[in-house]
Amino acid sequence: MDLYKLENVSKAYGNFYALKNINLRIKKGEFVVVLGPSGSGKSTLLNLLFGITKPTNGNIWFNDKNIVTENKEFLRKMRLNDIGFINQDYNLIPTLNVFENIELGDNKKNSLKKEELINLLGLKKHLKKYPYQLSGGEKALVCILRALIKNPQVLIGDEITKPLDVNNSRHVLNILKKINQTYHTSIIIVTHDKFIASLASRVIYLKNGLINTN
Repeated sequence: MDLYKLENVSKAYGNFYALKNINLRIKKGEFVVVLGPSGSGKSTLLNLLFGITKPTNGNIWFNDKNIVTENKEFLRKMRLNDIGFINQDYNLIPTLNVFENIELGDNKKNSLKKEELINLLGLKKHLKKYPYQLSGGEKALVCILRALIKNPQVLIGDEITKPLDVNNSRHVLNILKKINQTYHTSIIIVTHDKFIASLASRVIYLKNGLINTN
């Protein structure tokens, strides 16, 4: 069953087309990596999937709902309940400890799931620490947990390993792979890092706004 379906999607900024006539399906439970160089249209695609921008042309279906024609309240609820977003800055609040940062994402107040995820991500011993006391990899895991705590249908990540060294990067990605396999959470990561592609169930290649899949 499709989670996302894009039909003839283009996105223009003035006379420049960041994406050109994209047709794409992403199934529920997939671990998809969108791979391409800077300027290939990756971030534009991510913003369209997240529903914070609309295409110039075409339709985008999320769970059989055309998010291009849906209103702002529908899109707000979709982002709040169904999509977990992780970016490369992690956006942890410096005056809150790890547990308090995690709580910000818990709009469903699922304490059992919270404890399970804390253990899965190995963060139990860090709950009282503040962001400045964490390594880059630990910050990434807190951000992932905060996105997961609401039990979203999909996690969307934007260059999430860019600030990390190789060891932390691989650890974070292996955790994401485990989440995908354990909870069947769909994962979509945009990156230029070819190593990430080796963990994906499918790789989508973007270049100059055009798409190829394998």
